[in-house]
Amino acid sequence: MICEIGLNMSKTLKGKQLPIIPITQEEFKKFTFVYNRGLQDFVMNSVKHDEGGGKNFDLLYLHNFAKPENQKPLFNILSDNLGLSKNEIAKLFSLITWCSKSGVLSGCKSFLRIYNKGVFPTKPEAVAFLKEHESFIQQNTFFGELVKPMYDIVNQISANRTKVAVKQAETLDSFEAEMAALLNGK
Repeated sequence: MICEIGLNMSKTLKGKQLPIIPITQEEFKKFTFVYNRGLQDFVMNSVKHDEGGGKNFDLLYLHNFAKPENQKPLFNILSDNLGLSKNEIAKLFSLITWCSKSGVLSGCKSFLRIYNKGVFPTKPEAVAFLKEHESFIQQNTFFGELVKPMYDIVNQISANRTKVAVKQAETLDSFEAEMAALLNGK
């Protein structure tokens, strides 16, 4: 299940529990693939080939999924064009709504802006959501997997810094003990 790979399934927002339908890692990967394919098939191709660009497919952006006027057209695209079943579509809508309310969607948006455009979030809420969900986003999303080698290096540097700090503390403790012994005449 997703909760086994790091997504807190019962977030609390303003004192209210935000339960989520259990989703397997395989379902999550499938939804990610289907969504990326939908963006490619409809948005990117429209930008390149249709008059008005991708504006006709704004409803495919995750923040537009919960809007009532988008539900039927999205359902049709997801079932007819992208091959999801009714149950999968219901789970996908539930997941996206939950991600929106819990801050995961905001974290994803900030993550993408950093690595696509070099723009860091400035709003405190966006910074907090990114910090809370960055590891999950990096480990479990398509784009996160693309920057994995960079994260591996950053994580190794962090681990090495911790080792150095521990060694410095041990050396300092040892030095202080030897100095104390010398000063006390032992």
